[in-house]
Amino acid sequence: PAGGYLGRWDASDDFKFIAIYPSHVRDFLVAQKFEPVAIFNEWRHRGWLRIPEKKKDRQFTHPIRVGRQSYAPEMICLLRDGIDSVDSYENRDDDADL
Repeated sequence: PAGGYLGRWDASDDFKFIAIYPSHVRDFLVAQKFEPVAIFNEWRHRGWLRIPEKKKDRQFTHPIRVGRQSYAPEMICLLRDGIDSVDSYENRDDDADL
């Protein structure tokens, strides 16, 4: 794309993850007044990030090929389960227990 890639999201209903360049995620979180490392730690703790097994305790990224690149840059990979859990929380009926 003319503006460059933000990352990778496979175009199917059964996608497994959304991969975003770390700089874009950090910039967005800072603009929203969040601390990126704290957010990444929480996502990792909840199991929402795809991270290589041998690096799970010290990293937030996973190498993912984007577009036609010949290499796989490190990306923030939000797993589908994490995205779905946030979506279901935001769409809950707060008055269900009333």
